[in-house]
Amino acid sequence: MKMPLVHDKEDPKCNLLDLIFIDIDSRETRQKLSRNGIKPANTAVNAIKIRVISMFYRINIKYVVNEINKKEELRNNFKFNSTLDYNQLSEIFSRFDELQILEFTLKTIK
Repeated sequence: MKMPLVHDKEDPKCNLLDLIFIDIDSRETRQKLSRNGIKPANTAVNAIKIRVISMFYRINIKYVVNEINKKEELRNNFKFNSTLDYNQLSEIFSRFDELQILEFTLKTIK
């Protein structure tokens, strides 16, 4: 049985994710993605956020997508505007590996 994905505001890991997502959700980040040919930028931002959540909690990407699609509270807490399409995200995931996502995220939050 898998543990449910929970966003607890008391958890330091969730607070760190919130700070990272503030930078990832910024207009500047979307412009960087567009300049580098990563389009649509909104889907790419969602893909990066899903990948970061997956790495932080050490859980499967598909499970993260399913949990976020099932729970409106998670979508609101992680600042997803709508439900996610795993196939669209998979197309973006196929262009990058976890190390590239991590490097981009670290450069963005500096």
